Amino acid sequence: MAQAKFYTEFVEKDNGWVVLELYSSENPTRKVVEGINFAGVSEQKRHDFLQTYKRQLRNYFFKNKTGNFSMHIVSKHDPRYGQTTKEEIDFWTQEGIVML
Repeated sequence: MAQAKFYTEFVEKDNGWVVLELYSSENPTRKVVEGINFAGVSEQKRHDFLQTYKRQLRNYFFKNKTGNFSMHIVSKHDPRYGQTTKEEIDFWTQEGIVML
């Protein structure tokens, strides 16, 4: 069985943030991925982010996850959950992407 497709769009908000929105043809209601700011980030870095977290973004959308996306990038069963999450946030900060 094929996985349902979802789509992404970067949208600039009034507060200056550029957020990532997810939607699908079955569910056109857009869901903002919380806690990430892509303002001033190149298209290539945005693409790299989407490729890195494709599975997590799919789960965030289709399983209707809430809260800052950084809480969902690493399995909570991973004994290094906190450390790995911090390392991911630090890495993307160096790339210009703000993750809360």
